[in-house]
Amino acid sequence: MNIGSRVSITGGAFAALAFIASAHAQTPIKAGLWEETSTVARGGTAPRTVTIQNCLSQEELDANQFDRVLARIKNNKSCQVQNLRHDARGASSEWTCKGTNLDLHGKGELVFDDATHFHMSSEEHSNINGRTMDTNLSVQSHWISAQCGDVKPLK
Repeated sequence: MNIGSRVSITGGAFAALAFIASAHAQTPIKAGLWEETSTVARGGTAPRTVTIQNCLSQEELDANQFDRVLARIKNNKSCQVQNLRHDARGASSEWTCKGTNLDLHGKGELVFDDATHFHMSSEEHSNINGRTMDTNLSVQSHWISAQCGDVKPLK
């Protein structure tokens, strides 16, 4: 698998996590180095699995920067968020986006198993310029350590 595919798969997973986690006033996970295993299946192709490490700083968690992602999506007039639910253990939502040549809808769920584990899943159905595609994503993540070492936080 090339680097571009890895970035596409894991970048989408982290963006989805940020979006769903934005419903939380305080994310109930530890800061530090996390390992994330993402599996994505698109359009009937064989699933691809990628494992990466992410650094979540305490400053990011305290500043609740995830709210910025949610605000950006809510301000996008072509997208709507429905059935946004959250509690201390997780969050779920559904979304739709409609544009000139775009019709997209999906749903996702994030579950904080404890302070050192979370899992996430989402499914999305899209029609772009008449081409339909279904995408299913699952993510398993676990905390490794309080220190991130050489791994820098995602921007």
